Amino acid sequence: MYGEEASKLARETKRTIDHFPPYNDSLVRSITREIRHLYETCQALINDYNLQKERIESEIKQQWHQQHGTSTSTIQGSTELTSQQQQQQQQQQQRDPNYTTLEMLDELALPSSSSSATLYSNVSLANLQDQVERALQPVKEVFWTKYLVHSTPLQRNKRILMAYHHQRIEKIKELSWAHNTLPESSRRLLSPDEIIFFNEYEKHCRNKYTSDPALGEIDLSLGMIYPPKEVFITVRVIKDCGDIVTESGATLSLKKNSEHFVKRSDVERLITQGYLLHVA
Repeated sequence: MYGEEASKLARETKRTIDHFPPYNDSLVRSITREIRHLYETCQALINDYNLQKERIESEIKQQWHQQHGTSTSTIQGSTELTSQQQQQQQQQQQRDPNYTTLEMLDELALPSSSSSATLYSNVSLANLQDQVERALQPVKEVFWTKYLVHSTPLQRNKRILMAYHHQRIEKIKELSWAHNTLPESSRRLLSPDEIIFFNEYEKHCRNKYTSDPALGEIDLSLGMIYPPKEVFITVRVIKDCGDIVTESGATLSLKKNSEHFVKRSDVERLITQGYLLHVA
């Protein structure tokens, strides 16, 4: 059933926010196959509809020509006759400038045969188009029903697949800044394409800014890519750190499992190194 594999990947994408699981290659491949199959099905439905449309239009046009063939030839004949009469009138008028007929006097009041033929032709073509539309209506309904059944999960699977990769890329960048590089334990969780992305990101983005002389006064090695929202925070000691001296000159004893309300700038580096945990 389409959608089950995508639902699994959507749940895994949500879990990636809190931790970094290994790249689920088998699930990604399965969803990619579904997307390809759905796309091919949609294309086959479009081609089948176009063939049916051409066949129906051809049949109705053929029937229409058979039904209106006599009328069309009559219109053409009357048009040719009118042209001959006009030539005769022009020749007679050249011989006699005062030549006038009742038809010439009524020319502005009554439509000509050619305009009548054009009007009849336009009405007939409108009727033909109306017949084609009525014949195609049930075919269109069936086509759109089948097409939406396949195109809807196709678009859903594509969005979930893109969201999964986007979330993992953001997590890779976050870990890169938090640890100044990507830990070896995290590298083993990446796909080959993600490793290529991380190497390029390190080379062209993070290292460029951390080594920029213009940013020398800002210590980007702490992993702070966003400004702190509070000055004092509560931290819990994960590993014994011993005694440290804060910026104010006070001594802070950081023993394992103890909690402290301290200035963020005093313990920022210890948090990034994994000695302290930001609690609140």
